[in-house]
Amino acid sequence: MATFVVSAFWHGFYPSYYIMFMIAAILQEVNKDVYKSWALWYKLIPNSYARFGLSYLFAMLCMNYNGILFQALTVERTFWFLN
Repeated sequence: MATFVVSAFWHGFYPSYYIMFMIAAILQEVNKDVYKSWALWYKLIPNSYARFGLSYLFAMLCMNYNGILFQALTVERTFWFLN
């Protein structure tokens, strides 16, 4: 979490950076929890490589969606995109 805060501060004082890095931190924690909950997914996806691949795919989809916020720079455009 501290890395995301430092990254937001490092990139500048646009509000969309702070919103984007906050969402990225939450998504990263959720993705780790889903990946670590192998007991829930074991019967659906018994192959560990498939679980890793799906986890990676979901992380990249979320980060690509979130990366658009990096270009928004204003609160109005950020909330317009999120809506």
